[in-house]
Amino acid sequence: MSEQLKGEEATSAPDELEQAVVLIRREPGKRELYLEALAAAGGEGADPISRFDLEGRMAAKPQAATMFQSMGTLIDALVREGLLAEQLPEPEYDPDIEEERVDMARATYTLTDKGGKVLERLRPSARLARLFADEPENAEGFRRLLVFCNGTKRTKRQIDDELAAICAAAPRSRHVSAAAIYPSYFTDRLEQCAGLVWEDGWTTTKEGAAFLAVFQ
Repeated sequence: MSEQLKGEEATSAPDELEQAVVLIRREPGKRELYLEALAAAGGEGADPISRFDLEGRMAAKPQAATMFQSMGTLIDALVREGLLAEQLPEPEYDPDIEEERVDMARATYTLTDKGGKVLERLRPSARLARLFADEPENAEGFRRLLVFCNGTKRTKRQIDDELAAICAAAPRSRHVSAAAIYPSYFTDRLEQCAGLVWEDGWTTTKEGAAFLAVFQ
């Protein structure tokens, strides 16, 4: 193999991985559903999961309630991107249509190596750690909000009151273009990292609570 070809292979893998990360991040409404599918498909040695069960795991996420696309459509996108491996069942004769068809509900899925790398990179714990490291000036606000919403659904007004003093004292941040920082900035950033979720009120996710236990 030529040195040029080796170099091309070395650079193509990170590029492909970055493209997959962009797919997951591109649409925030789908992000946690994609990641749930990857996590449900497991890693090395995990049993394959059926499409029926995989769709059920995804549909149980709060984000699925506002998703117009089917869970199957999202699964297909992960397969096309090479993050999930799909095994189709043998076609069976369907007397209603008088021909063979594949029962997609019985298709099974496993996590690919590429999917595992993307999942590891985008795990909530990793995203939250990067958030706190990248924005040390806002870390206390993030921590306080996770504590405040842990185990209790909070309204926007309650969060506004809880973070009022922190927002008033916050220094001008490179992450915020406006002259002031608002409580909604903290909720938005934590939601992006799967630390908070809206379920008839803002509440700390189990991943956010686990991170909080370590961070504190």
